[in-house]
Amino acid sequence: MDLPERSTVLPDRQMAALQGRCACRYEVKEVREEDCHAAIIALSVRDEGIGPSAYPTSRGRSTTELIAQTFNKNLSAPFSGLCARHHPPELIARRSQNTVFSRTIQPMETVQLNRNNTSETAAKAAQILISGGVVMFPTDTLYGLGADAFSNEAVGKVYTIKGRDEGKPIHALVCDIEMAERFCEVTDDVRLLAERLPKGKVTFICKKKAGLETGVCRGIETFGFRIPDNAFCLAMIENAGGPITATSANVAGQPPQRSVAAVLEQFNHSNIQQNVGVIDLVVDGGELPESLPSTVVSFAEGRPLILREGAVPSADVWNVLRELDLDAG
Repeated sequence: MDLPERSTVLPDRQMAALQGRCACRYEVKEVREEDCHAAIIALSVRDEGIGPSAYPTSRGRSTTELIAQTFNKNLSAPFSGLCARHHPPELIARRSQNTVFSRTIQPMETVQLNRNNTSETAAKAAQILISGGVVMFPTDTLYGLGADAFSNEAVGKVYTIKGRDEGKPIHALVCDIEMAERFCEVTDDVRLLAERLPKGKVTFICKKKAGLETGVCRGIETFGFRIPDNAFCLAMIENAGGPITATSANVAGQPPQRSVAAVLEQFNHSNIQQNVGVIDLVVDGGELPESLPSTVVSFAEGRPLILREGAVPSADVWNVLRELDLDAG
């Protein structure tokens, strides 16, 4: 990263404070103030054994140049005052979970989705998901936040971005009913509803298979899934090789938005706006048509229970199930 000529060396006590906050050994050369819109304090450091297993980033790479965020409370007034400058939302720091430092300052990448780049973009998004990153993408109903559904770290990022209570489960996208059967008990009722009702509009909650204790199944006995009717979503899931999170891209408790600009504006005006930096890729599918969120039907207790009426009316669900009962009779 190119830095201006001007630089300032931190006093010894500030250096000590910074070193005390970082669980790794490093050599601080100097601290420079960037003469640009993003006010940061940059530390040039020499890597001494920081590995991806101990200090994972969203890309899973080790760090040799770390950026100290200006929210570091140990800095004195001349440096903490930098926080007051304008920090444009498109310049996002991807932060390490283990330190107060960031790996680098780089733009949050956005790809405009079109008919000609669906496969390429889906493959790109899948690689980010596989490496533990988070992707914002268009679904059949709303913009969603996608992550590896069985990674504790990746799912934790999604909770953080939304400011969501970790006691509230997050559901997943699967490419077909066969993928869902690998992770939960799919009954005849679920199979029939999946066949008869519009794909991408219904979320099913079923008993999870034994041994699933991570990600979206951590601490609960169920696995919630939805099968999209969306070429991009299906290609992304297939490239990723497994389920991805399907929660809407919005701040918890606030209404979902239909465009990328509106979603990011909502995040930027919330008290968790800094967490937008955890999103590695935004797939912009334009403004989505008005739609309710998916209808949620639970089979966790055996008998069907509609937990939320959404894009598919409750009557449609019961009509299909009634047909199954008549056929059985």
